[in-house]
Amino acid sequence: MSKITYEIMEKITSLSSSKGWQKELNLISWNGYEPKYDIRDWDSTHTKMGKGITLSKTELQELYSALKEIFENQIEYESVNIEIELNELTEKAPAFIHELKNIMMYMNENGITLELQRDILVKKDPESSHEALSNEIEMMSIMYGEVYGKLVTFLEKLPTSNLSVFFDLLTGQRSETNKINKLKVETDILYCRGKDSNASGSYTQKGEFIVFQDSICHLEVAATAEVVTVKRKDLLEKGVLIKKGHILEFTKDYTFLSPSAAASVVLARRANGWTEWKNENGITLDFLVRG
Repeated sequence: MSKITYEIMEKITSLSSSKGWQKELNLISWNGYEPKYDIRDWDSTHTKMGKGITLSKTELQELYSALKEIFENQIEYESVNIEIELNELTEKAPAFIHELKNIMMYMNENGITLELQRDILVKKDPESSHEALSNEIEMMSIMYGEVYGKLVTFLEKLPTSNLSVFFDLLTGQRSETNKINKLKVETDILYCRGKDSNASGSYTQKGEFIVFQDSICHLEVAATAEVVTVKRKDLLEKGVLIKKGHILEFTKDYTFLSPSAAASVVLARRANGWTEWKNENGITLDFLVRG
C-alpha cells in the first residue's frame, strides 16, 4: 500500500479544539494532486490526522451558498419574531416604547455595549457610572409596570446573539457599515411578486417598510413559517388584511418594522426582504440602500 503524502498549501481556520487536536479547514495537496479544501482533525504537529472530507472549490462554494441561506433565513425569522414582540409592547404602551427608543439611542451614541444595555434595562447594571440611566429606567418601571415587566421577561430570555436584531428594530438604526445611501430610496416604489402575490410599497429612512393598500398576498402560509401565520392573524383581526377568494389583500397602507417582515407576510413564507423588494428596473432594495 503506497504511502499517502500531503502538503498544506494554506492554513485557513481552526474550527474547534479538543485534547490537543484541532479541527481545521485547510487547502491541501494530496499525493501531489491539485489542492482541495479539507476539513479534519490534526494534532499539534500536523503529523497525525483524523478522518475528514475534501471539497473542490465549486463544492465549497455550494456549501457556502447553502449555509448562507440557512443563517440568513434564521436571522430574518428572528427579526420577524422579535417584531411581533415589539408590536405587542407598542400597542399596549406607545409612550413607553417612545421613551425606550430615546434611551436606547442615547446608549448607542455613548458606546455602551449591547450586553450592558440589556443589564441597564433589566436593572442589573453593575456599573455605578450609569446611575442617571438606572434612575430613568426605575421611573419607567414604576409608570409602566406591566409593560416593563414584559420587556424584562423578553430581554432575559433573548439570546445575546439576537440583541442586535432587537435593538436595531427598536431604534431603526443600523451599524456604521450599513448606513443608508440617501439617493432616492424613499421615493422609489418597490415591488414584491411571487405566486398569487403582487405587492408594492416603500422603504423609510427609519428602516421600516410601508406596504401599500390593494397589495395582494399569497394565501397558504408555508409550514416552516409559523410566525407569519401569527402576524397575518393579527392583521386580519385588525382589518388590515381581508380574504378575497384564494388571496389576501391589504385594505390600507401598513408599516412593518422591517422589509423582511413585510415580504414574509406578502409571500406567505420566510423571506429576505432586502432581495425580494425591487424597483421597476429589478434593482433590489439591498443594492439601493447599501450599494
